[in-house]
Amino acid sequence: MAAASLSGWSLQSDFNKNNGNIRPNASFWAVSPGFEVNDAGFMMNVDRMGGHAAVNFSKQTPDGFSRYRSLYVAKWNVWNFAGDPMGDGYYGSFHAQLRNYWSIGALAHAGRWAYSDRLTRGGPMMRSPGFTAVGASIEGDERKPVVWEVDGNYETRPDGSWSGQAEIGLTFRPLPTFSIEVGPEFTHELTATQYVRAVTDEAAAAMYGRRYVFAALDQIEFGMETRLNLILSPRMSLQMYLQPLISVGRYTGFKEALQPRTYDFAEYGTDTGTISFDAESGVYTVHPGPGGTGTPFLIPNPDFNYTSLRANTVFRWEFKPGSTLYVVWTQQREDETSDGRFAFNQDISRMMRAPGDNVFMVKMSYWFGR
Repeated sequence: MAAASLSGWSLQSDFNKNNGNIRPNASFWAVSPGFEVNDAGFMMNVDRMGGHAAVNFSKQTPDGFSRYRSLYVAKWNVWNFAGDPMGDGYYGSFHAQLRNYWSIGALAHAGRWAYSDRLTRGGPMMRSPGFTAVGASIEGDERKPVVWEVDGNYETRPDGSWSGQAEIGLTFRPLPTFSIEVGPEFTHELTATQYVRAVTDEAAAAMYGRRYVFAALDQIEFGMETRLNLILSPRMSLQMYLQPLISVGRYTGFKEALQPRTYDFAEYGTDTGTISFDAESGVYTVHPGPGGTGTPFLIPNPDFNYTSLRANTVFRWEFKPGSTLYVVWTQQREDETSDGRFAFNQDISRMMRAPGDNVFMVKMSYWFGR
Protein backbone atom coordinates (compact mmCIF):
# COMPACT_ATOMS: atom_id res chain seq x y z
CA MET A 1 0.00 0.00 0.00
CA ALA A 2 1.46 3.34 -1.02
CA ALA A 3 1.77 6.04 1.63
CA ALA A 4 -0.55 9.00 1.15
CA SER A 5 1.33 11.28 3.54
CA LEU A 6 4.67 11.62 5.33
CA SER A 7 5.55 12.80 8.78
CA GLY A 8 8.92 13.27 10.40
CA TRP A 9 11.19 15.52 12.35
CA SER A 10 14.55 17.26 12.28
CA LEU A 11 16.81 18.44 15.05
CA GLN A 12 20.24 19.95 15.57
CA SER A 13 22.23 20.69 18.68
CA ASP A 14 25.46 22.72 18.65
CA PHE A 15 28.19 23.61 21.10
CA ASN A 16 30.69 26.38 20.40
CA LYS A 17 33.27 28.39 22.28
CA ASN A 18 33.89 31.65 20.40
CA ASN A 19 36.73 33.28 22.32
CA GLY A 20 40.24 32.40 23.34
CA ASN A 21 43.02 30.65 21.47
CA ILE A 22 41.45 27.19 21.88
CA ARG A 23 37.90 26.97 20.58
CA PRO A 24 36.10 23.60 20.72
CA ASN A 25 33.09 22.95 18.53
CA ALA A 26 30.65 20.03 18.46
CA SER A 27 27.34 19.29 16.78
CA PHE A 28 24.76 16.53 16.53
CA TRP A 29 21.92 16.52 14.00
CA ALA A 30 19.26 14.12 12.75
CA VAL A 31 16.62 14.07 9.99
CA SER A 32 14.07 11.27 10.26
CA PRO A 33 13.10 9.15 7.20
CA GLY A 34 9.62 10.72 6.94
CA PHE A 35 10.71 14.36 7.12
CA GLU A 36 9.74 16.14 3.87
CA VAL A 37 9.85 19.91 3.33
CA ASN A 38 10.55 20.21 -0.39
CA ASP A 39 7.31 22.18 -0.85
CA ALA A 40 8.82 24.88 1.35
CA GLY A 41 12.39 24.74 0.03
CA PHE A 42 15.06 22.20 -0.84
CA MET A 43 16.28 19.25 1.21
CA MET A 44 19.35 17.15 0.37
CA ASN A 45 18.98 14.09 2.63
CA VAL A 46 16.60 12.34 4.99
CA ASP A 47 17.14 9.17 7.03
CA ARG A 48 20.40 10.60 8.31
CA MET A 49 21.98 11.41 11.65
CA GLY A 50 25.45 12.58 12.32
CA GLY A 51 27.80 14.71 14.28
CA HIS A 52 31.28 16.07 14.60
CA ALA A 53 33.72 17.16 17.28
CA ALA A 54 36.37 19.73 16.43
CA VAL A 55 38.94 22.04 17.97
CA ASN A 56 40.33 25.25 16.52
CA PHE A 57 43.75 26.33 17.78
CA SER A 58 44.46 29.93 16.80
CA LYS A 59 47.01 32.65 17.47
CA GLN A 60 45.63 36.08 16.69
CA THR A 61 48.69 38.17 17.62
CA PRO A 62 51.76 38.64 15.38
CA ASP A 63 55.04 36.90 16.11
CA GLY A 64 58.25 36.12 14.23
CA PHE A 65 56.45 33.71 11.87
CA SER A 66 52.98 35.09 11.17
CA ARG A 67 50.48 37.83 11.79
CA TYR A 68 47.92 35.20 12.72
CA ARG A 69 47.52 31.46 12.23
CA SER A 70 44.90 28.80 12.82
CA LEU A 71 44.85 24.98 13.04
CA TYR A 72 41.53 23.14 12.81
CA VAL A 73 41.05 19.40 13.44
CA ALA A 74 37.78 17.47 13.38
CA LYS A 75 36.23 14.01 13.53
CA TRP A 76 32.86 13.41 11.84
CA ASN A 77 30.39 10.54 11.42
CA VAL A 78 27.10 9.99 9.58
CA TRP A 79 24.65 7.07 9.95
CA ASN A 80 21.21 6.20 8.67
CA PHE A 81 18.41 5.30 11.08
CA ALA A 82 19.16 1.58 10.58
CA GLY A 83 22.61 2.18 12.07
CA ASP A 84 24.59 1.75 8.83
CA PRO A 85 27.69 3.99 8.68
CA MET A 86 27.18 6.43 5.77
CA GLY A 87 30.31 8.47 6.46
CA ASP A 88 33.26 8.25 8.83
CA GLY A 89 36.17 10.61 8.50
CA TYR A 90 38.78 13.01 9.78
CA TYR A 91 39.60 16.56 8.71
CA GLY A 92 42.42 18.97 9.39
CA SER A 93 43.37 22.38 8.00
CA PHE A 94 45.95 25.07 8.64
CA HIS A 95 45.89 28.71 7.59
CA ALA A 96 48.28 31.58 8.30
CA GLN A 97 49.01 35.11 7.17
CA LEU A 98 52.76 35.62 7.10
CA ARG A 99 54.69 38.71 8.15
CA ASN A 100 54.88 39.90 4.53
CA TYR A 101 51.06 39.65 4.22
CA TRP A 102 51.18 36.52 2.10
CA SER A 103 48.73 33.80 3.12
CA ILE A 104 49.29 30.04 3.09
CA GLY A 105 46.91 27.16 3.70
CA ALA A 106 46.86 23.37 3.73
CA LEU A 107 44.26 20.69 4.37
CA ALA A 108 44.01 16.93 4.78
CA HIS A 109 40.76 14.99 4.67
CA ALA A 110 40.27 11.22 4.96
CA GLY A 111 37.27 8.92 5.08
CA ARG A 112 36.83 5.23 5.79
CA TRP A 113 34.79 2.68 3.87
CA ALA A 114 31.08 3.19 4.50
CA TYR A 115 27.75 2.50 2.77
CA SER A 116 25.90 4.40 0.05
CA ASP A 117 22.19 4.41 -0.77
CA ARG A 118 22.82 6.68 -3.77
CA LEU A 119 25.32 4.68 -5.81
CA THR A 120 22.53 2.69 -7.50
CA ARG A 121 20.23 5.75 -7.76
CA GLY A 122 17.45 4.35 -5.59
CA GLY A 123 18.44 0.68 -5.86
CA PRO A 124 20.02 -1.58 -3.23
CA MET A 125 22.50 -0.32 -0.68
CA MET A 126 26.15 -0.69 -1.74
CA ARG A 127 29.50 -0.23 -0.07
CA SER A 128 31.28 3.07 -0.63
CA PRO A 129 35.09 3.30 -0.75
CA GLY A 130 36.98 5.61 1.53
CA PHE A 131 39.14 8.50 0.36
CA THR A 132 42.24 10.51 1.12
CA ALA A 133 42.47 14.14 0.04
CA VAL A 134 45.14 16.82 0.43
CA GLY A 135 45.23 20.43 -0.69
CA ALA A 136 47.34 23.57 -0.45
CA SER A 137 47.02 27.26 -1.32
CA ILE A 138 49.18 30.38 -1.36
CA GLU A 139 48.05 33.98 -1.88
CA GLY A 140 49.97 37.20 -2.35
CA ASP A 141 49.56 40.49 -0.52
CA GLU A 142 45.91 41.59 -0.87
CA ARG A 143 46.89 45.25 -0.50
CA LYS A 144 48.79 45.29 -3.79
CA PRO A 145 47.37 46.43 -7.17
CA VAL A 146 47.97 42.88 -8.47
CA VAL A 147 46.92 40.02 -6.21
CA TRP A 148 47.61 36.41 -7.13
CA GLU A 149 46.49 33.10 -5.67
CA VAL A 150 47.31 29.45 -6.44
CA ASP A 151 45.22 26.52 -5.16
CA GLY A 152 45.53 22.80 -5.72
CA ASN A 153 44.09 19.59 -4.30
CA TYR A 154 44.30 15.87 -4.97
CA GLU A 155 42.06 13.00 -3.88
CA THR A 156 42.45 9.25 -4.25
CA ARG A 157 40.29 6.21 -3.40
CA PRO A 158 41.19 2.53 -2.95
CA ASP A 159 39.12 1.51 -6.01
CA GLY A 160 41.49 3.40 -8.32
CA SER A 161 39.47 6.63 -8.48
CA TRP A 162 41.39 9.89 -8.25
CA SER A 163 40.86 13.60 -8.80
CA GLY A 164 43.25 16.51 -9.26
CA GLN A 165 42.35 20.20 -9.40
CA ALA A 166 44.43 23.35 -9.91
CA GLU A 167 43.28 26.97 -9.92
CA ILE A 168 45.01 30.30 -10.41
CA GLY A 169 43.41 33.55 -9.34
CA LEU A 170 44.54 36.99 -10.52
CA THR A 171 43.04 40.30 -9.41
CA PHE A 172 44.08 43.56 -11.09
CA ARG A 173 43.22 46.86 -9.37
CA PRO A 174 44.89 49.62 -11.40
CA LEU A 175 42.49 52.15 -9.85
CA PRO A 176 40.50 52.17 -6.59
CA THR A 177 37.33 52.21 -8.68
CA PHE A 178 38.28 49.54 -11.22
CA SER A 179 39.15 45.85 -10.80
CA ILE A 180 39.38 42.73 -12.98
CA GLU A 181 39.39 39.18 -11.59
CA VAL A 182 40.46 36.17 -13.68
CA GLY A 183 40.38 32.62 -12.35
CA PRO A 184 41.28 29.74 -14.70
CA GLU A 185 40.57 26.30 -13.19
CA PHE A 186 41.51 22.84 -14.46
CA THR A 187 40.19 19.51 -13.13
CA HIS A 188 41.01 15.95 -14.19
CA GLU A 189 39.36 13.03 -12.44
CA LEU A 190 38.79 9.32 -12.88
CA THR A 191 35.70 7.80 -11.27
CA ALA A 192 36.02 4.02 -11.18
CA THR A 193 32.29 3.32 -10.71
CA GLN A 194 30.12 5.97 -12.36
CA TYR A 195 26.44 5.02 -12.58
CA VAL A 196 25.23 4.60 -16.19
CA ARG A 197 21.77 3.01 -16.12
CA ALA A 198 19.58 0.25 -14.66
CA VAL A 199 18.02 -2.54 -16.76
CA THR A 200 15.12 -4.76 -15.69
CA ASP A 201 16.11 -8.43 -15.95
CA GLU A 202 14.55 -11.25 -13.91
CA ALA A 203 17.80 -13.23 -14.25
CA ALA A 204 19.54 -10.68 -11.99
CA ALA A 205 17.97 -12.22 -8.88
CA ALA A 206 20.78 -11.11 -6.53
CA MET A 207 20.00 -7.44 -7.35
CA TYR A 208 16.21 -7.92 -7.11
CA GLY A 209 15.53 -8.23 -10.83
CA ARG A 210 17.59 -5.30 -12.14
CA ARG A 211 21.08 -4.93 -13.56
CA TYR A 212 22.82 -1.79 -12.30
CA VAL A 213 25.35 -0.78 -14.93
CA PHE A 214 28.46 1.26 -14.11
CA ALA A 215 31.63 2.30 -15.93
CA ALA A 216 34.89 4.12 -15.36
CA LEU A 217 34.50 7.82 -16.21
CA ASP A 218 37.57 9.82 -17.24
CA GLN A 219 36.53 13.49 -17.08
CA ILE A 220 38.38 16.74 -17.81
CA GLU A 221 37.01 20.20 -17.07
CA PHE A 222 38.34 23.67 -17.80
CA GLY A 223 36.65 26.87 -16.72
CA MET A 224 37.63 30.48 -16.26
CA GLU A 225 35.54 32.91 -14.27
CA THR A 226 36.17 36.55 -15.18
CA ARG A 227 34.70 39.53 -13.33
CA LEU A 228 34.94 43.24 -14.05
CA ASN A 229 33.85 45.91 -11.56
CA LEU A 230 33.78 49.58 -12.49
CA ILE A 231 32.57 52.30 -10.11
CA LEU A 232 31.68 55.27 -12.29
CA SER A 233 30.47 57.40 -9.38
CA PRO A 234 29.17 56.86 -5.84
CA ARG A 235 25.75 56.16 -7.40
CA MET A 236 26.69 54.49 -10.68
CA SER A 237 28.43 51.17 -11.35
CA LEU A 238 29.01 48.59 -14.08
CA GLN A 239 29.60 44.90 -13.40
CA MET A 240 30.41 42.17 -15.90
CA TYR A 241 30.73 38.39 -15.43
CA LEU A 242 31.99 35.83 -17.95
CA GLN A 243 32.31 32.06 -17.52
CA PRO A 244 33.47 29.76 -20.32
CA LEU A 245 33.33 26.05 -19.46
CA ILE A 246 34.55 22.89 -21.20
CA SER A 247 33.62 19.50 -19.74
CA VAL A 248 34.63 16.25 -21.46
CA GLY A 249 33.97 12.70 -20.32
CA ARG A 250 34.73 9.23 -21.70
CA TYR A 251 33.28 5.98 -20.32
CA THR A 252 35.16 2.65 -20.43
CA GLY A 253 34.95 -0.75 -18.76
CA PHE A 254 31.18 -1.19 -18.47
CA LYS A 255 30.23 -3.48 -15.60
CA GLU A 256 27.35 -4.44 -13.31
CA ALA A 257 26.98 -4.63 -9.54
CA LEU A 258 26.84 -8.20 -8.25
CA GLN A 259 25.52 -8.12 -4.68
CA PRO A 260 23.83 -5.56 -2.39
CA ARG A 261 25.90 -4.17 0.48
CA THR A 262 29.15 -5.03 -1.33
CA TYR A 263 31.48 -3.26 -3.76
CA ASP A 264 31.70 -6.20 -6.16
CA PHE A 265 31.32 -5.78 -9.92
CA ALA A 266 31.63 -7.93 -13.04
CA GLU A 267 32.99 -6.24 -16.19
CA TYR A 268 31.27 -7.11 -19.46
CA GLY A 269 33.55 -8.86 -21.92
CA THR A 270 36.07 -9.71 -19.23
CA ASP A 271 34.36 -11.17 -16.16
CA THR A 272 31.00 -12.00 -17.71
CA GLY A 273 28.98 -11.64 -20.92
CA THR A 274 29.97 -9.74 -24.04
CA ILE A 275 29.81 -6.11 -25.15
CA SER A 276 30.14 -4.58 -28.62
CA PHE A 277 29.95 -1.04 -29.96
CA ASP A 278 28.33 0.12 -33.20
CA ALA A 279 30.11 3.34 -34.19
CA GLU A 280 27.45 4.26 -36.77
CA SER A 281 24.54 4.18 -34.32
CA GLY A 282 26.62 5.10 -31.28
CA VAL A 283 25.17 2.25 -29.18
CA TYR A 284 26.72 -0.52 -27.07
CA THR A 285 25.05 -3.95 -27.14
CA VAL A 286 25.45 -6.09 -24.02
CA HIS A 287 24.74 -9.79 -23.61
CA PRO A 288 25.11 -10.03 -19.83
CA GLY A 289 25.12 -13.80 -19.28
CA PRO A 290 28.14 -16.16 -19.27
CA GLY A 291 29.45 -16.74 -22.77
CA GLY A 292 27.29 -14.00 -24.25
CA THR A 293 23.96 -15.46 -23.15
CA GLY A 294 21.07 -13.75 -21.42
CA THR A 295 18.64 -11.05 -22.46
CA PRO A 296 20.59 -8.39 -24.40
CA PHE A 297 20.20 -4.67 -23.74
CA LEU A 298 21.55 -1.44 -25.22
CA ILE A 299 23.61 1.39 -23.76
CA PRO A 300 23.55 4.62 -25.78
CA ASN A 301 27.07 6.04 -25.92
CA PRO A 302 27.32 8.16 -22.72
CA ASP A 303 30.53 9.98 -23.74
CA PHE A 304 30.11 13.74 -23.77
CA ASN A 305 31.85 16.92 -24.81
CA TYR A 306 29.99 19.88 -23.33
CA THR A 307 30.88 23.54 -23.81
CA SER A 308 29.08 26.60 -22.52
CA LEU A 309 29.57 30.34 -22.24
CA ARG A 310 27.66 32.49 -19.75
CA ALA A 311 27.90 36.26 -19.74
CA ASN A 312 26.15 38.79 -17.52
CA THR A 313 26.34 42.60 -17.52
CA VAL A 314 24.62 44.82 -14.94
CA PHE A 315 24.48 48.62 -15.03
CA ARG A 316 23.22 50.26 -11.83
CA TRP A 317 22.30 53.94 -11.43
CA GLU A 318 20.83 55.41 -8.25
CA PHE A 319 19.53 58.56 -9.88
CA LYS A 320 18.10 59.85 -6.59
CA PRO A 321 18.23 58.53 -3.02
CA GLY A 322 16.11 55.38 -2.84
CA SER A 323 15.43 55.33 -6.59
CA THR A 324 17.50 53.00 -8.79
CA LEU A 325 17.64 51.99 -12.45
CA TYR A 326 19.03 48.56 -13.44
CA VAL A 327 19.91 47.57 -17.01
CA VAL A 328 20.84 43.89 -17.40
CA TRP A 329 22.00 41.86 -20.39
CA THR A 330 22.71 38.12 -20.21
CA GLN A 331 23.82 35.66 -22.85
CA GLN A 332 24.16 31.88 -22.71
CA ARG A 333 25.70 29.61 -25.34
CA GLU A 334 25.74 25.79 -25.15
CA ASP A 335 26.90 22.96 -27.36
CA GLU A 336 27.18 19.22 -26.69
CA THR A 337 28.49 16.25 -28.65
CA SER A 338 29.33 12.63 -27.79
CA ASP A 339 32.95 12.95 -28.94
CA GLY A 340 34.49 12.41 -25.49
CA ARG A 341 37.85 13.96 -26.45
CA PHE A 342 39.38 17.10 -24.94
CA ALA A 343 40.52 19.35 -27.81
CA PHE A 344 40.89 22.88 -26.45
CA ASN A 345 40.97 24.85 -29.72
CA GLN A 346 38.08 22.91 -31.25
CA ASP A 347 36.03 23.16 -28.07
CA ILE A 348 36.51 26.92 -27.86
CA SER A 349 35.57 27.25 -31.53
CA ARG A 350 32.36 25.24 -31.00
CA MET A 351 31.55 27.33 -27.97
CA MET A 352 31.79 30.59 -29.91
CA ARG A 353 29.78 29.22 -32.86
CA ALA A 354 26.96 27.90 -30.69
CA PRO A 355 23.70 29.87 -30.92
CA GLY A 356 23.19 32.19 -27.98
CA ASP A 357 20.15 32.99 -25.87
CA ASN A 358 20.07 36.72 -25.13
CA VAL A 359 17.98 38.33 -22.42
CA PHE A 360 17.71 42.11 -21.95
CA MET A 361 15.99 43.48 -18.85
CA VAL A 362 15.32 46.92 -17.40
CA LYS A 363 14.16 47.47 -13.85
CA MET A 364 13.45 50.74 -12.08
CA SER A 365 12.46 51.36 -8.51
CA TYR A 366 11.26 54.83 -7.49
CA TRP A 367 10.96 56.16 -3.98
CA PHE A 368 7.89 58.35 -3.51
CA GLY A 369 8.61 60.43 -0.47
CA ARG A 370 10.02 63.64 0.83
